[in-house]
Amino acid sequence: MRNGHIVRWSKLIPASVAGRVAVAVNLLIAAAAVAFLVFDYHRESHQRLADKRMSLREQAVTFHQAVAAYAGDTADRQQRFVDAVCGRMSDADSPGHHLVVEIDGRVLQSQAHNRASDELLDAVRTTADGDHPEDAELIVGRHSEGGVTVYVAVRTAQVREEVWRQTVARSVAVLVLCAALALAINMVIRKVAHTPLRRLVRTIDGIAAGNYGTPAGRYAAVELARLAESVDAMSRALADAEGRRKAATDKARRIQHHLLPESGGLPGLDVGVFYRSADEVAGDYYDLLPMPDGTTVVCVADVVGHGVPAAMIAAMLKVLIAEAAAAHDDPGDMLGWVNRRLFAVTLPEDFATVFLARWSPAAGRLRYASAGHEPALFVAADAPAVTLEATGTLLGIDAASTWETGEVSVQGNDLLACWTDGLSEAWDAAGRMFGRERVAALVEEDRTATPEGVVERVQTAVSSHVGEGTVTDDCTLLVVRFKGGAECAGHTA
Repeated sequence: MRNGHIVRWSKLIPASVAGRVAVAVNLLIAAAAVAFLVFDYHRESHQRLADKRMSLREQAVTFHQAVAAYAGDTADRQQRFVDAVCGRMSDADSPGHHLVVEIDGRVLQSQAHNRASDELLDAVRTTADGDHPEDAELIVGRHSEGGVTVYVAVRTAQVREEVWRQTVARSVAVLVLCAALALAINMVIRKVAHTPLRRLVRTIDGIAAGNYGTPAGRYAAVELARLAESVDAMSRALADAEGRRKAATDKARRIQHHLLPESGGLPGLDVGVFYRSADEVAGDYYDLLPMPDGTTVVCVADVVGHGVPAAMIAAMLKVLIAEAAAAHDDPGDMLGWVNRRLFAVTLPEDFATVFLARWSPAAGRLRYASAGHEPALFVAADAPAVTLEATGTLLGIDAASTWETGEVSVQGNDLLACWTDGLSEAWDAAGRMFGRERVAALVEEDRTATPEGVVERVQTAVSSHVGEGTVTDDCTLLVVRFKGGAECAGHTA
């Protein structure tokens, strides 16, 4: 329960430094005002009680002189005189007063205000004989001379009430003064701390948003001026670092694009490509390698993650796959050769998926191996589409991994489509995935379409699906149509 109260109270405290300073100052002013009023009340109450005791003693002396003149009269005349004297005493001057006279053993209490009682008489006598403590019920002034004793008493609470009313009246003036003081201090805090800090925070927010080099401005306070200098130095350093990063990233992007095959395909192939990176550089990689024996190696790879680290591994893959294609004819053996070398030079958390195929136009066949990659789709001109599933695990997991090799027959106008999971796992703003089934359906939709037409159809559908969603992964789609007859001239088995 206490924690709940703490949380609720903490929400009332401003989060800003200037706001907390203002709250602290206002609380100090309020505490000082309350302390002053409490002290003033107690001081005034103590002084008023002391003054009242003195006043009552003087009244007792004055009344004694008047009452002594009636000492020889009858009891009735003495009572009427006491009542008349007490009646003329104003409650405004002596609130709740009571007059008691002792003459020759007789006790006369004023009846003017209907306060006379034995209990009140005992209280008057007890108080008069005591030390007059401030918490006593009554304040009593007494004078005794010539057999006549006069008591003039008022209730302490009534004196305190009068003091309280006057204190409340003064407190209004004090609170008005404190409010004016608090307002003036808050205005000073706003000018000296709140406004400069807000301006400095806006500058830092701009730098955090990428507006490097933004000046923090000038500040009168020494601490803020030093902080602004530090912010300016940080901003300039970030601007320089960002410039170097952009230059390095731009070069890395140009190097990566240089590693990709030139557009236009190869003799005997029509090619369409959709290639988009989620970052400045991509971890996706595709390649078309014409080999001296007349075959062509088709490759699509997806390195885990994206950005510069993934792009570095993708560059390694290009070199390793090119060397593996020269050393081995079988795609499964090629993946094993690449895996052993990639495993030796990458970190434990680095791995990649790869679809690798080798087309022999003379033999009319396509042999392939897939290292955990998205299933490729082979669409024959006059037969149902065939899904080319993975034939082994990912690259970089185990140096001893092996991959099987699959094979399909290829004729003129057959089509091969392979893509990375950034395409099939594209998400829209509602969190719905595009799906590999939709990719496959779009590829098969028009078997006579050119590879560029197939790519455009898929790309349009994916872009429409993503809409306002965020691209979080690299996307690659490679579509290859195999030509036949004279178009494959120059290729030998």
